[in-house]
Amino acid sequence: MNPDANIRIVAEKAGVSTAAVSRVLNKKPNVSEAMKSKVIKACSELDYRLNPNIQDLIRKGRSGMTGNFAYIIVGSDISSPLYSKSLDGMEKAVAALNCNISLAKLSGLEKDIYELPPLLRDGRADGFLLTGALNEKIVSLLKKCGKPIVILGTYNNAVYCDLPRIALDFDSSLFKIICELKNAGKTRIAFFDDDPASYVDINALGFYKKAMAGNGLGFDEKFVISGRESGLNRSESLKKVFSLDILPFDSIITLNYASAILASHLIFANAERYERQPEVLLATFWSFSYYPLPVPTIYFDFMFEAAASKGISILEDILSGKDSNQMQKIELTTQILNFSK
Repeated sequence: MNPDANIRIVAEKAGVSTAAVSRVLNKKPNVSEAMKSKVIKACSELDYRLNPNIQDLIRKGRSGMTGNFAYIIVGSDISSPLYSKSLDGMEKAVAALNCNISLAKLSGLEKDIYELPPLLRDGRADGFLLTGALNEKIVSLLKKCGKPIVILGTYNNAVYCDLPRIALDFDSSLFKIICELKNAGKTRIAFFDDDPASYVDINALGFYKKAMAGNGLGFDEKFVISGRESGLNRSESLKKVFSLDILPFDSIITLNYASAILASHLIFANAERYERQPEVLLATFWSFSYYPLPVPTIYFDFMFEAAASKGISILEDILSGKDSNQMQKIELTTQILNFSK
């Protein structure tokens, strides 16, 4: 950020009014693309951003901190149960610190800092918690904001960009889930692969295979149900399998609660067809805010709430100078709740 640049200099360089610059940078409506282009070009050349000292959301004190953290979700639906659980954890953590948490959603296609929301671009948050459909480019762009970042989720090392991260220990988590199913008498355990192209699902599938072997159970390719099989979507893939008169499996793991809802309804709807077969047991992620599924289910907690709370603590430690380890990695393991209906 150029300390010598101000909104008047930007306006002069762009050939517009200071009010026009303010409208563009605050993402106000009724701004033409031509004006937006002029202002962003001038800002970029001058390396100018809005002064956080004059923004309504800034609560600067002696520490120079705003008292705000940003939870950034990239390219994903905010309504996902995973993110709502994370928000619960963050809310408790920031309340204890007498701070605030603000939500920002990005498409993941942003190319420069001026396409970011003012919350992120103009220093209105002290640190970022980042998750969603991350890629190396969007993480690198957010690093240009000059704020500490903690990544929540499992990604490849290139995406992490040497930033602190909190991820799920899929290895031990899948082992525990399959062990629980085995203890319930299930040996033909299927795995629903929501999106075979995603890094998370690729890793989870690999650890599922390893966990099956670790529990003394053989792996069979027919136990893996793909959400993108031959172009079929999640719903069609599950319907195709549960329309069979005889199921090749006696239990099924799905890491996505939306998929679990669909699978449970298909199991329930086809109960008469399966009455001569062993009861199908479902294993899925759970939150107490969701309704119990209508079939026997083993629930597990991915610890998203704890992960998000820990993420806030890491940001606070970095900002206070207590922790300078920018590359630390914390892996959380799944907790089995195991209250089957």
